[in-house]
Amino acid sequence: MVGALAWVALACIEEPGRSSDRFADVVVRFEPGEGASFGHEGLPGVVLGAPGGTLDVASLGCEGEIVLGFEGAGVPDGPGPDLVVFENPFSEAFPEPGEVSVSVDGETWFVFACDPVTLEGCAGVGLTLADPGSGIDPGDPELAGGDAFDLSSLAEAPAEVFFVRVVDRSREYWSARGQDYCDPGQGGSGGFDLDAVVAVHG
Repeated sequence: MVGALAWVALACIEEPGRSSDRFADVVVRFEPGEGASFGHEGLPGVVLGAPGGTLDVASLGCEGEIVLGFEGAGVPDGPGPDLVVFENPFSEAFPEPGEVSVSVDGETWFVFACDPVTLEGCAGVGLTLADPGSGIDPGDPELAGGDAFDLSSLAEAPAEVFFVRVVDRSREYWSARGQDYCDPGQGGSGGFDLDAVVAVHG
């Protein structure tokens, strides 16, 4: 059951008229990194619902953080991957890694291990293939692209979660390659660009 305090936060920034489905329904918290602004005028809708395509995103900025909430059935643990996070890497050579974690109550978090240097376990790596008009089901982890996560891979894995958090870790990836991608003086503040989150078994 979702904690009362968490739902109070949800109610403050919920998009009116949005019904529960297998996509994220609400933005619970958004703390962008310094200098990040792309897509913010479209919040919360730009990160809710199905993937919208390359420019239909909100930038977290370097070390930025966002928490999304699922109403109704949440994200249940089923066979194989349970959750797909969609970012907008323009190519496999330009990842913007993000650490993904999930929660039942919005207070206790289960973190998927993410190595931002090797990209293992991170979101912001796989290309989004389930763009509008593609005919691809965003909830099909075999075809949709993005980055899939399996609740059963977590220690003390919950049977169902209601919150998903993404924390940008782009600085570590680019710093390891001798680039300060997060320096606004060198082309602007980069960071994870969230498109959508989908529950595979929702």
